[in-house]
Amino acid sequence: MARPSGTLITQFILRGRPLKIVQVALDKAKRQVANEMVAAIRSTIQIPYPPASVPGEPPHRRSGRLTKSVRIKATKAGLNVRTVSYGFYLEGGTSNMAPRPFIRPVLFDEGARVKWQRRISQLARRYAGRK
Repeated sequence: MARPSGTLITQFILRGRPLKIVQVALDKAKRQVANEMVAAIRSTIQIPYPPASVPGEPPHRRSGRLTKSVRIKATKAGLNVRTVSYGFYLEGGTSNMAPRPFIRPVLFDEGARVKWQRRISQLARRYAGRK
């Protein structure tokens, strides 16, 4: 059997398991982790306005629209993050406003990516019938 290409997440589980079981387990694990990521992102936007958020810190909650709009969909290519249009301006900043990131710190900063990959791996093992 040829060694699989792609992420390390799938390699631990392919030995001795039918590919269909692996794919189903990995898809289910990615959906579960996407839901956990949404909850983590939403938890960063809990401080009520006023006062306004400091540049570099997550935005403060005003109406709750930004918090409710965060969605992550697991696809074969990766994860698609969606939010209201102004969410991306808050995340990256504009020429008149410093960034107030609330997605990047949860998904990509120092160890976060490794944490999510380990979580996907852990859930995929469980869903594929391995502890």
